[in-house]
Amino acid sequence: MPSLVGSEMCIRDRVNNEVEKLIFYRGLGDFDTPLTVSEKNGYITIVNNSNQDIKGLTLLNYRDGYNEYTHITELKSFAKTIITSNHNRFKTYNGYLDSAKKTIVKDLIASGLYQDESNAMVNTWEGGYFKTKGLRLLYVLPTEWTEKILPMKVQPSPKELVRTLVGRIEIITGEDDKKILEFVNTKVKNNKITSFEINGREMKGLGHFPEPKLR
Repeated sequence: MPSLVGSEMCIRDRVNNEVEKLIFYRGLGDFDTPLTVSEKNGYITIVNNSNQDIKGLTLLNYRDGYNEYTHITELKSFAKTIITSNHNRFKTYNGYLDSAKKTIVKDLIASGLYQDESNAMVNTWEGGYFKTKGLRLLYVLPTEWTEKILPMKVQPSPKELVRTLVGRIEIITGEDDKKILEFVNTKVKNNKITSFEINGREMKGLGHFPEPKLR
């Protein structure tokens, strides 16, 4: 099952008497992490293939008819979990949004960030992660992964340095695959769309991330 990976990081440092609490680093990278996600018959399997525990995983399911998420406090090293149903379902989108954001903020605080840093970090994701329909997993990377993926040196050395890297996996289900194939066999095959119809990250008929879905 294909997946799309992105990342966000918040860094806090202190040099002499000056403190910068809100340094955000946003980017896309081509690297593998020892976390794999697969879907079959509606069940989501998450596998931690590393010797590090992963703390703070949230599966967001915001699609037609769905306002729900599942939170996993910790996934032990070389362990896996199978999500058969979401544990937090809401009748309204606003209820889902408020609860999911608060849950992820708690995970960020647990990683070492301050309350205001965590709130600001989650608020920057509202459009792309919470208001955009899709099935996605957000998780806090272990510190060891962050240091390996994005090694960083600061001069002069800060008295305190906290780095929190959050990974995102966009999950394409088997049902999604069928819809994409149908789209290709009708709209694309019959030349009913052009490249100009892809407006940024969205495309009518394919939704978020149309280009990798078509690939």
